[in-house]
Amino acid sequence: MSYAERLYKAITLNIEFYESVEADKSLTRQAMMTVALVATLEGFIQAGIAPIALAQGVLGSILRWLLWAFFIAFVGTRILPEPETNSNTGELLRTLGFAYAPGLLAIFVF
Repeated sequence: MSYAERLYKAITLNIEFYESVEADKSLTRQAMMTVALVATLEGFIQAGIAPIALAQGVLGSILRWLLWAFFIAFVGTRILPEPETNSNTGELLRTLGFAYAPGLLAIFVF
């Protein structure tokens, strides 16, 4: 499956797709690319072509994505786990990264 097909399935919130993303460790980079792609698009919409602001926005989004995934993993697996809880930070990074994909619909703002 190509990256574009994965983005389409992520945008349409396909449950089976998110289950497969959770299990496939090779998709972490594509999840990060999705976060960066959405941040770049939002940066162009908000700041135009300002390279420093754009770079700061992309790096900030990636940092927030990482911190948020680690925080959710910590709270969900250490502080408030259920008996059937079975998760790790990598799974959250992948699913949250692709969960950014609907942000690509901001292209229709133009």
